[in-house]
Amino acid sequence: MYRYIDNKLYCEDVLLKDIAEIHGTPLYLYSSAIISKRALELKNALADIDDTLIAYSVKVNNNLNILKLMTSFSFGADIISAGELYKYLKAGGDPKKVVFAGVAKSHEEIAYALDSGILMFNAESIPEIIRINEAAAGKNIIAPVGVRINPDVEAGTHAKITTGKKGVKFGISVQNLLASAERLKNLKNINLMGIDVHIGSQILSVEPFIEAYSTVARVISEMRKAGFDIKIADLGGGFGIPYNKKDAPFDFNRYKVEAAPILKSMGTKIILEPGRFLVGESGVLLLRVEYIKEEWGKTFVITNGGMNDYIRYAMYDAYNDFLPLTLRDGFITCDIVGTVCETSDIFAAGRKIPTVKEGDFIALVDAGAYGFSMASRYNARPLAAEVLVDRGKVKLIRRRESLEYLTETDL
Repeated sequence: MYRYIDNKLYCEDVLLKDIAEIHGTPLYLYSSAIISKRALELKNALADIDDTLIAYSVKVNNNLNILKLMTSFSFGADIISAGELYKYLKAGGDPKKVVFAGVAKSHEEIAYALDSGILMFNAESIPEIIRINEAAAGKNIIAPVGVRINPDVEAGTHAKITTGKKGVKFGISVQNLLASAERLKNLKNINLMGIDVHIGSQILSVEPFIEAYSTVARVISEMRKAGFDIKIADLGGGFGIPYNKKDAPFDFNRYKVEAAPILKSMGTKIILEPGRFLVGESGVLLLRVEYIKEEWGKTFVITNGGMNDYIRYAMYDAYNDFLPLTLRDGFITCDIVGTVCETSDIFAAGRKIPTVKEGDFIALVDAGAYGFSMASRYNARPLAAEVLVDRGKVKLIRRRESLEYLTETDL
């Protein structure tokens, strides 16, 4: 959906340079057509499974308009906080399609989720299950609970987004869960109805999922033998996108062939929690080139964005391509950096890109996931605006913050 016409970059037939000049930069822009395409692709991957729920991972991009788009596909929500639950419900989401994950659910968050009538908690420790039981007892209700297991699977992704290996904070080991079965059966105000797994993010190969799903199937069988009526298998998300176009995209045809038999064998409702796959490729971060700096035999393309706008490179050396909004002749090899006062404030190092000049606009592509949702106001920089392109129309979906807003909550 992003393409050049006469050396000008377009999204859904809308000229990006016009959008950058009207709304300013830094600016997040999303394509609803790309989101819709990915949603249909994922639905097709699950077409052979009778009872499924796609629960969009709200943490990836939680703008209300993006959430409303997800509800238009009848998607549920994978949430990590009361704030994410609030935003999903505000967008018209169905609480009966919400699964509440996260390792540190507070008393207040558990109460809010119970009152909202969510589908299920995905509990990550035995103490958490006990807390949910106590909260439910105080309300004289039965809380629906799934247990997130840690299958100790190598996901083949970056260490900082690997969540299914032993030694990380996520999930309960299979051994601990099975050893705690009798204790859990004595908790009268929970219905332990699900087994959950999530092994990490930005995974491009099918093998780790097959290994994790096989473990889930085995644990479901063991828990049923122990007397639990397991009705849901929540298999998390983690489907990657090819940020580097040299990488092959995730093979959903192979996924259908190899994963479907395992999913069917579980005899449960199947939940998947995609996020990046749905929105990552839909978004770009538009930046203005402030300076071209030549020092120490290097070229620095200095932009008006920063790691406060997009932190993925600073956090885990993430890769994104860059496209000038107007193509010029020739190429330069450069570091693309930002305005924040940190050496780690960098978007790309030693990258060959088409020639840019001071005042040009460039697009950091594949920025729809973990971009704005991880942004901060570091260096007292107001948060960027967001726009959505939908069938040729451009909609402002979040206003740019003003300088005055920076002190609005200070006392």
